[in-house]
Amino acid sequence: MSEHASGYRYLSEPTGLDQIGIALAGGGVRAACLGLGALQVADESGLLGRARYVSAVSGGSYTAAAFMAARAETRRSPLPEGSVPPWSRGSPEEIHLRRNLRYLGEDWSDLFLFCARYGLTLLVNLVPFAAAIVLAGSLLGALYRLAHVLAVEHDVLSSRYAGQRWAAAAAVAVALALAEPRIRSRQAELFARRAALALVVGLGLPDVIALSTRVLDSRMFDMPATIRLAGLLAVAAGITFYLFRSQWGLSFSVPRQLLRRALWLLFSAATSAALLLPLLLVAAQASQASYGATGLAALAAVAVLLVFAMTVHANHTSLHRPYSRRLNRAYIVRTGLGTGPEAGGRALRLSDVRLCDMHAEGLPHLLMCASVNLREDESATGEGCASFVFSPDYVGGVAIGQAARSAPATELDAATMVAASGAAVAPNMGRFTNRATRLALALMNLRLGLWLPNPVPNRSTGRLGARLEARLERWAPRWAVARWHRPGPLTTWREALGNLSVRHRNVFVSDGGHWDNMGVVELLRRRCRTVFAVDASVDEHRAGNLLRVIALARTELGVEFEADGRLLTSREPVERISFRYPDDTQDSPANYLVLMRTHVSQEMPSDLVALAADRAGFPRHSTLNQFLSSRDVDAYVALGRWLLARGLAAADLPPAGPGLRGTWPAPGAPAAREARKNDRGVNV
Repeated sequence: MSEHASGYRYLSEPTGLDQIGIALAGGGVRAACLGLGALQVADESGLLGRARYVSAVSGGSYTAAAFMAARAETRRSPLPEGSVPPWSRGSPEEIHLRRNLRYLGEDWSDLFLFCARYGLTLLVNLVPFAAAIVLAGSLLGALYRLAHVLAVEHDVLSSRYAGQRWAAAAAVAVALALAEPRIRSRQAELFARRAALALVVGLGLPDVIALSTRVLDSRMFDMPATIRLAGLLAVAAGITFYLFRSQWGLSFSVPRQLLRRALWLLFSAATSAALLLPLLLVAAQASQASYGATGLAALAAVAVLLVFAMTVHANHTSLHRPYSRRLNRAYIVRTGLGTGPEAGGRALRLSDVRLCDMHAEGLPHLLMCASVNLREDESATGEGCASFVFSPDYVGGVAIGQAARSAPATELDAATMVAASGAAVAPNMGRFTNRATRLALALMNLRLGLWLPNPVPNRSTGRLGARLEARLERWAPRWAVARWHRPGPLTTWREALGNLSVRHRNVFVSDGGHWDNMGVVELLRRRCRTVFAVDASVDEHRAGNLLRVIALARTELGVEFEADGRLLTSREPVERISFRYPDDTQDSPANYLVLMRTHVSQEMPSDLVALAADRAGFPRHSTLNQFLSSRDVDAYVALGRWLLARGLAAADLPPAGPGLRGTWPAPGAPAAREARKNDRGVNV
């Protein structure tokens, strides 16, 4: 890793060679099909052999992983003469994808099985939450019973000493405000703030407990408690449905904006109540129960947490594994090994390919880009996320500090890594994280992210934590220590509360689009001079992903793009944008980003223009739509082929020399013939 004088961190030294990178953006099946068409043309034209890196994000990684793994496999086991290369036009792999477009649910029986598995994992996921609530509520109730601040008066639970408690809370707040200027240590200041807040909340919580029990008292409403709870859940579901539905469009109407803001407040209150209300009720019961009963409840909760910590893996109770298995269905690496295009032998799937198997001599390095979720003060942009990359020679990110392959990561299969790169729905979603939705997604077990061992071992855990870990490793069996260190119930609580850090033993990885949905920044970090970027965005100007890249490149690497506001109004499918690195001089080679967007041009094939005119979705299908028709898939593949062919013409690359890999262009290749056609629609 090299570091610029200003502190920007790169992963390669400056070079005068024309280093080429290909970036495939995220966007679900839409992006996967665009990326497939682009990779086919890159292979036919010789660009793939000349490129140094292929960077893929989310949906782009679906086909990129299968395509590159298949090419690496054919390098190790050459195909029989006359065989169709895997994932080329008309290949068995492409046909298999078209026949398995409903990979998330093949039929009603498959959907039923998925729902049954989801219900089971939801139940297993909620048990540690319930145990932790019982434990915390029992301890809190015993404390209030000891202080006599909760008592039953006229068959109603009431709080006592309210004036004294709130006066004490005010005194704590004033004392902290006066003492804060004198605190010199950052850690001491943080501890003082949190301790004061906990004390104030503890002093005021008896009033909230008494109020909550009164609200749920059956005598206040002429209906059973189950009906009241069902009504509350129905209201929360209605609010949630409207909020998610409202995200499809943006309205500038002031009343609608105010309504949306009010509903967000209600949604936040509802999700917080789903966690806090049971805690308050348990504390209320414990405050009136005997110490023996309260102690037994707390011990039972501790026993449940310990059992789950030793037996349940956080990744096994999430939706990550079902998601990776379904991706494994459609994006097959090779349909048969060594038996020709009509192979009937055992198929090679993503789950059969390990990280070290995804590269071979003469092929570019594949970078599967994801996001690692951190604290806001640990990320350069302050958004609580940073880049995380899976590649044959690099696993991790500069925010974590790993610049070499780690042993645990080498055991990951391609399906697991692709599912992590495409984990669009998770409690922690980088810059898209919202506290209310984070808690709701965690409780509903809508977790597609992946927990991984921190690529940098021996993180600081503090003196007390280090002593406890040393005693544990000394006295406990090795298998128990290994199970204790793997992600368990504690990590699911961290997902719900957003307590994620680079200093933890395990890190949480989610969709690469939560940081950079184009994968371009990682190519710039490796000092690529020419970057071909297939952007699958569907916003009005097709510029949202690019604007994010421009901001990130400036913040992370000091890279400046020469792009002005005219880019926002341009409808050209292909744009060539120049950029410069912070240490570039006048003698440095020119740098270009060849941006390929899904704007429809009259120069495209007539069936694509007609399909876009039908307004049936193409080329703007939602990322959530994972059930595209065969016609739409073929259209996106054709669009990807057209875009890269025009991008090659716009790039105007020099011929390959002795120091450059591959040939350019391949004589007679279809993409080369397309690239030499008229360049209308290309803005250079």
